[in-house]
Amino acid sequence: MKKTISIILVFALLILSSIYVNAEQDIKNITIVSGIGIDYDKETDSYILTVEIFDVNESLGEASAQGNMTKVMQYRGKTISSAVEKMSIELGKTVVYSQKKAIILGKSVFQKGFMNVVDFFVRDYKTRSGVLVAVAKDGTAEEMIRIKEGGSAFPSEEIETLLESGKNNGYTTEMDMAQLTNMYTDKCTSEYIPLLSKKTEGKDEYTCLSGFAVVNNEKYVGDLDLTEGRSLLFVNDKFESGTLNIENEQLGLLTFKIVESKTDVKTYIRNGKPVFFVKIRVTGDLVEQQEAPEKRFDKDHVEKVTKTVSEYIKKDIDKTILKCLTEYRSDVFGFGRRVFVIYPDYFKAHEKYFPGNIDENSVKVDVEFNLRRIGQGNS
Repeated sequence: MKKTISIILVFALLILSSIYVNAEQDIKNITIVSGIGIDYDKETDSYILTVEIFDVNESLGEASAQGNMTKVMQYRGKTISSAVEKMSIELGKTVVYSQKKAIILGKSVFQKGFMNVVDFFVRDYKTRSGVLVAVAKDGTAEEMIRIKEGGSAFPSEEIETLLESGKNNGYTTEMDMAQLTNMYTDKCTSEYIPLLSKKTEGKDEYTCLSGFAVVNNEKYVGDLDLTEGRSLLFVNDKFESGTLNIENEQLGLLTFKIVESKTDVKTYIRNGKPVFFVKIRVTGDLVEQQEAPEKRFDKDHVEKVTKTVSEYIKKDIDKTILKCLTEYRSDVFGFGRRVFVIYPDYFKAHEKYFPGNIDENSVKVDVEFNLRRIGQGNS
């Protein structure tokens, strides 16, 4: 019996050893693309792919090394796929890019229409549809990919974390390839994509969130800053959490933590035009009070503060709606989609006018702020 068990163990060890050897050989022939920046060169009519790669073979035994463990390389092609093919040929290894953390688009790619870029990643079966997408606000996508993120081992991972954190601060939200494609295929809605900028601290460089890029008919039409991005999230019922600073003459500088936001939109056709009533209910806690001549809170103070906050949020939202619908002629709020669903016959008859026949006068916004807590032990 013992002899039989020993034979089984020997065979098991041989099999495991064989698997390990084959796996090690396979790993040494793999290059992992963790981040991609895409720019367009109009003079040569070609795309520039700046890729952050992790070469497993070169990095073996460097797990304890400090600083960046990736390198940045660049390839060109008339199409995205031809640039990727050049990368495979030059590296001479199997390129795995399904694990990439983020795709950063330079503003130049919108000159030809950004779906020319997105198309490759949507069709390619090796690409994750959940890969995050962002736009370089200042400079090129190449410059963003080359930022070392303070010497991080994997800079693209830092960018991924940053993009995911947008929903926590209430200024942006993450956007993946699947969501972006769905917005594009929705003929009623314009696209909005998180913006990234560069910040410098001493000798270190980092990426930071800067709001949203607004895209209409595949063209880059303008930016929304962080405050305008927050207003967009409020209207689209995508605001999850964040802080709000309000100055009050009697109570000083107040900081609120928004704990809940709910948006309802009612859609009607009046006088031959669509009208939208946006009701936003926001709940927040007072978390800090500074420079206050009077710190006592009574019923009158609470009512005044809730009114002030409601008006503050509404003012920002009205300005953002005006900018998007009138200046950018872009419906990033999905108003046209609501008409399409609720009044399909009207939409069919007026389709060519969307989003042009929706302006700031078509949208009525009402904000209701509820102050949940004013301090520990209070409600």
